[in-house]
Amino acid sequence: MSFPRSRRAALTAASAALALAGTLVAGTPAVARDQVVPVPAGATTIVASGQGYGHGHGMSQYGAKAAAERGVGYRQILAHYYPGTRWGTARGKIKVLITADTTSDVRVDTRSRLSVKAVGARKSWRLDKGSDKARRTAAQWRIKGAGSGRSTIAWKAKGKGWRTWRTVRGDAEFSAGGRAITLHTSKGKVTYRGTLRSASPAKSGKSSKNRDTVNIVGLEPYLRGVVADEMPALWHPNAVRTQAVAARSYAAYERHFDSHGYFDVYDTTSDQVYGGVPAEHPAATRAIKATAKKVLTHGGRPAFTQFSSSNGGWMLAGNAPYLVSGPDGYDPVSTWQVSIPLDRFAARWPSAGAIQNLSVTTYPGAGGWVQTVTIDGARNDYTISGSDFRTWAGLRAAHFTLAAG
Repeated sequence: MSFPRSRRAALTAASAALALAGTLVAGTPAVARDQVVPVPAGATTIVASGQGYGHGHGMSQYGAKAAAERGVGYRQILAHYYPGTRWGTARGKIKVLITADTTSDVRVDTRSRLSVKAVGARKSWRLDKGSDKARRTAAQWRIKGAGSGRSTIAWKAKGKGWRTWRTVRGDAEFSAGGRAITLHTSKGKVTYRGTLRSASPAKSGKSSKNRDTVNIVGLEPYLRGVVADEMPALWHPNAVRTQAVAARSYAAYERHFDSHGYFDVYDTTSDQVYGGVPAEHPAATRAIKATAKKVLTHGGRPAFTQFSSSNGGWMLAGNAPYLVSGPDGYDPVSTWQVSIPLDRFAARWPSAGAIQNLSVTTYPGAGGWVQTVTIDGARNDYTISGSDFRTWAGLRAAHFTLAAG
């Protein structure tokens, strides 16, 4: 499966490193062990046999596909994966952090109706019209932090260097009267709808030289850059409509509850994959229009509609009452195997000593989703979460059993 999967924002680097290191325990961990795998002296690998693809919370995309192909409507599919939610609407704009633009400036191609203004200011300047040389001959425009709470707006003609055109107070942004703008990133050009802002990440709100690129775009145009990146657009229309509502609800939830300040969502699997105009597909756009503004809610607020590729036939409970655990009669179970060289364990947990057993615990009533893995060593034992073990071992899901090979 080559299309990306969504999940919650990752742990900080420090906490992630701590999680992967595992918890050092003295003697036997005080947990019930669902599976204990002896590791004989001659073993060279550990074989993980599993099913599913992703975190298992909420909607299974392959389950939605199978249900739609059986004639189930998108509302019924959503009720299956998010029981107890209600229908509502969401509109307005969303602020997307463009992670592909790793530079501290925002550089765009000139185009008709391109304009620039300071954030919060009423006055803007048209960059495609004017008698000055900059607006007659510019091929690109740039916003860059200038220090002292200012932004420098510069231009360049084809084959020429940058020239300062104007300096404004605070952060600044490009727009084009509702038309798409082509952004230069470290990975190449990408076209986005809406506004491209040179945003200061400081929580104080003060303008700084250190800037990120943030795309401020309407919720519906945003979905056009998401849905086809998260699910193949030519799947059954009701599956794609299900994805559209889940993606819209997820974005509305993040906008409502997360506190990044200067942006609402990442453009990666930390939230939802967003590829701008190049990611759009007519079939996905039709699904978005067919479900326009519709979201799932709980307690009058947007629901946290997590989704993954496949739950392996069993939904895993999440951190909301509508993210429940139970068998999924829609998901077509697919299985996989991964061989993990035993010397990888020794390299990662050298103080464990010789690995004697691997002990697996599963979530109660969760159909085999792994809660923890304990590495029983001759000198020390380490326990890590099933999701961290999955990441470290390169498994498709934390829905597996282990065997010495």
